[in-house]
Amino acid sequence: MAQHNLFDIILERAKKKRRKIGIGIYRTDDAILASLKRAQEFVDVVIYGIKIPGFSCVEFADQAEAGRRLVTDLKNGVIDQFVRGQVDDLYTVDEFKKLYGVDPKERRVDFGLLEDADGWQFFLGSASNPDLQTLDEKIRVIDVLTKWLGAEFLIK
Repeated sequence: MAQHNLFDIILERAKKKRRKIGIGIYRTDDAILASLKRAQEFVDVVIYGIKIPGFSCVEFADQAEAGRRLVTDLKNGVIDQFVRGQVDDLYTVDEFKKLYGVDPKERRVDFGLLEDADGWQFFLGSASNPDLQTLDEKIRVIDVLTKWLGAEFLIK
């Protein structure tokens, strides 16, 4: 039987090879700590920002420095991927474009897979103010997302 739950597919893939994931964190509460501990079941978590007992941490007082270092460490293979978390996205985007040779004017495509309390899964498009201001931009992101879904999850 085919799987239709993207979270299950992603989790199954994550279990195949343990990865090291950098996460930008500058403040915690019980929910954040619980989420980080759950993540440790599947990945090696490296905190970029504040020191959190029980986690590998790279401390930075400055969010801009932490954002740039997340991208640099990804490029250098220190981490396999990152979640910018509480680091301002502009720091990571600017550094990413610089290190990976992307034109600074190139518009990005970012989205997150979410699930509501009733179990409905959906994608949330960009949450950054400069993005998705026009209908053409929204159509461009939808086109890229649907092509990615088709290729990554064999959805037609």
